[in-house]
Amino acid sequence: MLKRIMDRLFFTCEHTSYLVERDKVDRLPLLQRFRYWVHLRYCTTCMKFKKQSDRLDDILALMFHKNHGRKKLEKMDEVSKETMRKRLEEKINR
Repeated sequence: MLKRIMDRLFFTCEHTSYLVERDKVDRLPLLQRFRYWVHLRYCTTCMKFKKQSDRLDDILALMFHKNHGRKKLEKMDEVSKETMRKRLEEKINR
C-alpha cells in the first residue's frame, strides 16, 4: 500500500528523464509538472541530467541555427545554375 502511494506521489528517475525531454516539446499538465518539479528538487542525479540536457540543447542550437562565425553562403548565379542543370540532364540521359 505504501508503495502505491509513493508511486502516485513521486516519479521514477526513468520517467523524470523522459519528462525532461518532453517538457522541451510540450508543456506538461499542472499535476505532472508539480510531480516533476518535486522529483528534481530531491534527486540530484535527475537535476544534473536536466542541466546537462539543457546545455546540450544550447550547444546544438548554436551549431545549427547560427552560422557559427562562417561567411553566409552566396546564391549561385543563373549561368552556373543552367550549366549544372545541363550536366545533370546529360548524366541522367546516358
